[in-house]
Amino acid sequence: TYTLVVYEKPSYHFYQDTTICYGEVLEWHNQKISEKEAGTYTYVANYISRYGTDSIYHLSVTILPKYWQQQLLSFCHGSSVTFSGKTYDKEGKDTLRFNSINGCDSIVELIIKEYPTYQFFDTIYLAKGETTNWHGQEITEFKTYTDSYESVNGCDSTYTLVVYEKPSYHFYQDT
Repeated sequence: TYTLVVYEKPSYHFYQDTTICYGEVLEWHNQKISEKEAGTYTYVANYISRYGTDSIYHLSVTILPKYWQQQLLSFCHGSSVTFSGKTYDKEGKDTLRFNSINGCDSIVELIIKEYPTYQFFDTIYLAKGETTNWHGQEITEFKTYTDSYESVNGCDSTYTLVVYEKPSYHFYQDT
């Protein structure tokens, strides 16, 4: 009698988890791994072991997102605005890069807008004892008056009124 003993050759499974940032490329078992969206992806590589059995490698890759935001900064003419320690006093755009909590890029695109301030000047002449009303104020003295308002963008609009005395003329006639 013959007895046949059959041994099952084992297959081998290897599992690996890793994390990368969006836009990075991971090389794994001659594969270049990069995806178009953040998420978790699974990859498999198959090999034949020296015993003729399968060696299967499993990779779970989590791709972390890249953060991007656009932010409007504004300031009034003659002043400036500060963002993340950087001061801006001209209109334009700037791109700042930070690392997120996971170490991936976090991009902030700044749109920097300068709003105007307005200055208005007017001059009037009043006779002695005459009064007028200007911006809700009764004007009785010969001097400079100033009134300020805030524009829709938060910038100053300054109105200045200079009041002069009307000259008086005296005519004498010899008879």
